[in-house]
Amino acid sequence: MKKIKLIIIFGLLAMSINTFSQKAVSNIKITDIYGNFYNLYPDLLDQGKYVYIDFFYITCGGCQELAPIVDTVFRDLGCNSSDIVFLAIDYGATNEQVYEFTQTYNMSFPAISGQDGGGASAHNIMEIPYAPYTLFISPDGEILFDSPYITTAAELADTLSYWGFENTECEGNEMLRYEIFTSTDTILGVVDKETQTVEFVVPANTDLTMLIADFVISPNSVAYYGGTQQISAETENDFSGNPLVYSIFSETGNESLWTVNVQFTNSLSTLQSGNINIYPNPLKNNLNIDFSKFVSSESDALLTISDLTGKIYLQENIISKGEIIKKDLTFLSQGLYIVKINGVDFSFSEKISIQ
Repeated sequence: MKKIKLIIIFGLLAMSINTFSQKAVSNIKITDIYGNFYNLYPDLLDQGKYVYIDFFYITCGGCQELAPIVDTVFRDLGCNSSDIVFLAIDYGATNEQVYEFTQTYNMSFPAISGQDGGGASAHNIMEIPYAPYTLFISPDGEILFDSPYITTAAELADTLSYWGFENTECEGNEMLRYEIFTSTDTILGVVDKETQTVEFVVPANTDLTMLIADFVISPNSVAYYGGTQQISAETENDFSGNPLVYSIFSETGNESLWTVNVQFTNSLSTLQSGNINIYPNPLKNNLNIDFSKFVSSESDALLTISDLTGKIYLQENIISKGEIIKKDLTFLSQGLYIVKINGVDFSFSEKISIQ
């Protein structure tokens, strides 16, 4: 029986191997839609990880069909907690567009956008001819197989079983994304993995008594608040007595506690009208902060630039009246950062991508 299985597996490999096979890959640096940075060799391959990459476009029909197939195997093989890591790399979309793709087509493994996460560059470096296209890479950088044609999760699982990968439980229990729906806004929270907190700012006088949160947690995990299971985009909670503390349980039963804090701002316009303008985004060196359309009773403000873990790289006092302030950010490495500007009567926060 074992000999027959090996013949089937090698048959699958023979069908899937194309021009890339036996070719060592170049390094790529990418950031997923939740702010996690991946440097292919030092972070993954040099750590003994095998890497399976699904290259895709959000408008590609075959990519839409492939996403849940790969996701099934990603979940069956431990949700990136074992020696195989699954990644999805888009070519031309933004983080928000890729996020919508993941929600529509049941893709819970890490996804990288073309515009904000370095996906377009990765497609070019890897010389990907079209999408969907998948690569399976060994820890020494060799492409073990590549395939544009995967029709079932069973086919992919059987192929990967040749390298010894078998079903295992998912261990992660992180909060990956969090936003709330108010009567006037959808407000994205800032997730800090180091402190396991979520911070979001709402306009003053916002009714917090019954709000719905839309969130993403680690695959195969379950979230509870006050003993009630939380269903993303469905469960209502009273945020007026904040903070809220979520208990997230992984498939293995491990629990982590995530605290959700609400902050208020007196300036509704700073949240709705975009009268503080930050550009370009993404950027390579200089960041412009345009206050020319902003009105405040005070001119002093505090500028803070941090990464998504909360580590602060720049913090200084600035003048927020009628100016365009330029900041040289060449000292920051590639990735996602949070720009915060806090004044006496306003609070502003926006993500930027440095490429």
